[in-house]
Amino acid sequence: MTTTRVMLARTMLGMTAALLVAAASGQAQSLPWEDRGFIDVGVGREGGADDVRSTRSFGVFGETATFDERYPVGGGTVFSVTGGARIWRNLGGGAGFTRVSDTADASLTGSVPHPLFFNSPIQTGTNARGLTRTETAIHFMVLWNVIVTDRIDVMFSGGPSVIKVSQDVVTGITIAQGGGPLEVVAMPARIGVLNDSAAGFNVGVQANYRFWETLGAGLFIRYVGGSVDLRFDETGGDAAVSSGTGGGQVGLALRLYF
Repeated sequence: MTTTRVMLARTMLGMTAALLVAAASGQAQSLPWEDRGFIDVGVGREGGADDVRSTRSFGVFGETATFDERYPVGGGTVFSVTGGARIWRNLGGGAGFTRVSDTADASLTGSVPHPLFFNSPIQTGTNARGLTRTETAIHFMVLWNVIVTDRIDVMFSGGPSVIKVSQDVVTGITIAQGGGPLEVVAMPARIGVLNDSAAGFNVGVQANYRFWETLGAGLFIRYVGGSVDLRFDETGGDAAVSSGTGGGQVGLALRLYF
């Protein structure tokens, strides 16, 4: 993670810990959690992580071309399903699933050998359009539910996550001489998919309003953090490029009480 992501993660963890302590200290004034459990179906937006960057080198025109590749990781729409059950008093446990997907353009900027003269590289670039990144995650959570009134509750959560990333990437670049003697054209030749999974964590809070006995809705704020290694084919060999996963999430959820 970068410094910004680390600071955000620490802030979220600190806020959640402080809220949990405050909730625990105020348990005597809180109403008891009487439901057996709940199921949430939610949708929202994730802020995303830092761009994925890689460097590629290959032979062309008897010399070596080098390209810097940048794949934006802009977050995307979050779909989530979460379920939980009361264990003891206002303490519970739960698990959830989230899926985040987004489509963006990758940029490739390179130095390409001149097709006619040695040691006379030409700067060029191209874009790979419509590349998709998808993150799916399973979350395990410890829950603390603060019952404010018979209609309002605030639930805090946190625990480990297992995150899988699927990233479209350029796996081949075609170089051709352009219309003039000092022009070359670079074009993405092949698109592939890189996959990896890793452990991470989740912390969050959700404020809920109960419309009827078994139905309500809530606003959730969540942070999912982790990092995976995407293996790029760089200079003829695999290279693991670290990619941050998750980010800050905010959205709305429909809650079924039982």
